[in-house]
Amino acid sequence: MNRALLSGSIAAFALLGILGLGRPIMRRLHRDAIDPKMFLALVNAEHDAQGQSAASACLRPLYGQSFFKATMPATVLGDPRGSWLLVSPVPGYGMNTKGYFFGTLQRGQPAPLPFLAAMLDAGVIHRVPARWLRFIMGATEQVRSPDGSPVTRVIVPDHLDQMQGDILIGTPPPGFIYLTAAMELAPGHFPDVITGPDPHDANGKTPPGIRYMDGLCWRLHADRVLEVSDVNHQSTGTRWIVAAIRRRPAILPAWLTDPRIAGAGYAGQVLTTDVVLRSFHDYGAGWVLDPAPYLNDLANLQMHSVTP
Repeated sequence: MNRALLSGSIAAFALLGILGLGRPIMRRLHRDAIDPKMFLALVNAEHDAQGQSAASACLRPLYGQSFFKATMPATVLGDPRGSWLLVSPVPGYGMNTKGYFFGTLQRGQPAPLPFLAAMLDAGVIHRVPARWLRFIMGATEQVRSPDGSPVTRVIVPDHLDQMQGDILIGTPPPGFIYLTAAMELAPGHFPDVITGPDPHDANGKTPPGIRYMDGLCWRLHADRVLEVSDVNHQSTGTRWIVAAIRRRPAILPAWLTDPRIAGAGYAGQVLTTDVVLRSFHDYGAGWVLDPAPYLNDLANLQMHSVTP
């Protein structure tokens, strides 16, 4: 039934009601009356139940790329010669730090990736000032003194120097989810930023609360029913309906559409609005949401606009 025919039918039904001839039909229409807000609530409740897995849209790095960039030297635990490179613990980066790693920069260095620059400008990630400490064990040799006793002579003394840099750390803003990199798929690809309780202790480790971000995802919230199908009645007494539902982020920060993020060339797209078809059944106790998007017989599906 097209929209013009539907409008004409409703007008005819109203006229029949005025004449006292259309009461059974009007009761049928009343039984099939729907509340679009109820359908929105059912769709959003499904997302709420899914929790962290309810991401609707994502950006992912392409194969062989990453969201982070490390320009400071990679930290290294002590080797057999006693040399090592660690980050001295600071209030913003220690064993109790929780967050997502976005890279390292030299002090004062601008972000090397447009994506990181946009995230820094928006305050989504921040710089944690830190010191990279490099210890190089010197060289010694055994010699004999004039009286013939062994003496250790220092050829090159132990050396400890430091470099100033920043660690980029962030946490997901409200409504967003950061996917964690599967480190076991690419051993050695992700730089460890190792710290320890003492700059002279080479037995440091990466803080256990630090994760490597491998995807930026956000939830799309059902906010309007655009169209609905006719209510279909089945011989079993159940009825079903299909609704076209618009989804948008509940919170749409300006940085998400920044060209440095939206046009960064990552897998996926910055999706801020979409429309999905969902079907609902009423088995006698009220409408329930079908678990999967509606994909059946789309060619014959007749939809009617819903007034906001």
